[in-house]
Formats: sequence, C-alpha cells, structure tokens
Amino acid sequence: PWTTQEILTHEKAVLGFYVSSHPMDQFKDELQRFSTITVADIKELKSELEVVLGGMLTRVRPTFVKNGRSAGQKMAMITIEDKTGSIDGVIFSDAYAIAAPLLQGDAIVLLKGKVDRRREEPNIIVNQVIPVRDAAAQLTQAVTIRLRNRPNPEAAATGAHPLTGYNGEFNQLKALLHQSRASNGNPSAQVFFEVLDQGKRVRLRANGVRVGVDPELPARIDTVMRTPGCCELLGAPKISVAVNRVSAEDEPQEKLVTQSAQSEFCDSIDRY
Repeated sequence: PWTTQEILTHEKAVLGFYVSSHPMDQFKDELQRFSTITVADIKELKSELEVVLGGMLTRVRPTFVKNGRSAGQKMAMITIEDKTGSIDGVIFSDAYAIAAPLLQGDAIVLLKGKVDRRREEPNIIVNQVIPVRDAAAQLTQAVTIRLRNRPNPEAAATGAHPLTGYNGEFNQLKALLHQSRASNGNPSAQVFFEVLDQGKRVRLRANGVRVGVDPELPARIDTVMRTPGCCELLGAPKISVAVNRVSAEDEPQEKLVTQSAQSEFCDSIDRY
C-alpha cells in the first residue's frame, strides 16, 4: 500500500488537487502552535510588522537581482498557502543563499519575515525559512509544565486520599531539563510551571532556566512527571489584528522613488 504522502502526490498529479486529505493536516498542530498569524489575517496587518507564517509552498521561482550591490545574485519569488488563503513573498539574495535547499514545491514550512504593503497586494519579505519538522527546535519560546493533583489508584484499597501529589518526579525533571540545556549549544526556551489547585491557577517562571527543545521533549517530560499531556511548547505570541490593523496611511501610494540606498530593494520587487 502507498503511504499517505504517496497517495496525496498521485492525487495532485492526476486531478490537480488533493482529495483524501491535505499535506498540511499531519502538521496542523505545529503550524497552529508556531504561526503568529494566518494568511487571511496577514492581509489586514500594517506594513513592517514581523510575522511567522506557516503553510505549504505552492510556487517557487528563482530569479536574479538586477540592480544594486547584489546584482547578479539569486533571489526567489514564492507563494505560500494555508487553510485560509495564499499570499506571495520575496526572498532576497542573503536569505536565499541560506534557504535555497528548503525552497521546494509543496514543502511545508514556516516563514519569518515582515509584511510589505508597497504594492497593490500585500506580500511578505522573507528573512528565514524553517522546515516544519524543525519548528519546535527553532521557534519554541517557552516550555510550560502543568502541575496538578492526580487520581490515586491505591486510594480505594488503602483508604488514602483520592488525590496524590508528586513524589520524586522533580529530581528526575531537574535532571532532564539540565540534560536538555547541556545538549543544545544555544538553549533559548524559558521554562514555566502552571499550578492548578482548588480551582486556582498560578503561573511560575523558573528563573535562570533555559532549555534546548526538540519534538520529543514534551513526551519525555510527560513520562518523567507521570502525567500525560502535562507539557506544552509555546511559540511567539499570536498577533492581534484588531491592534495591528492597516490604516489609510499604510496603503500604497504612487510616488517618485529617487536613487538611494533603497533603490535595490524597490527595483528588485517591482521588476518581477
């Protein structure tokens, strides 16, 4: 039997669209967790706002910079889509030199960049391309560990309290976090504890503790704490459209662009 990816590839080749599912479905948790905005909402944002957008690359067109200090170097025009729509983007030569191997058609990625509204349709100036499988390691900003009393399986037989706390798990957790910190040359994620007891919720930050993250870290923490689902990875905060909505002065206007340090930037976009 074909794998899910093979089925989808053949569906797209024969019909021009996907039928049984979509390639993004298997990564929906990662895309939702680490994207700060959707395509539909990004078109409402003001210019120069930094975003993280996840989805599938549906168009990758390498080309060359024609003017400025980077003339003759490769760049790329791309289109990315999520479940809400599609949007174009441009990757200039410096970013392209690093990201070129990742720019494949139908690749599931997360893009870090800025909103650009100098043309009729908004687009993204892409600074970094991150494969979805590397999102946890590169985009996690915080690790949240939830602590709460758990059912005591021995309560009925022994007459003990029906709920139990933790006994020795924190020593193992400390060792695990230390290992995660030591195994990553640049630990960047903060660690938070969320305590829930008697209807009250308190969030505590582990001061001075930062860890390196990989996709298996939540499962390892769940095992050590003996509580399934107690660990969650968090990316950058979601962007509020209401607060960052485009205004009239942000709309593109016709104007004369003189030769300046920005001439390469403007020419590179407008000529393609």
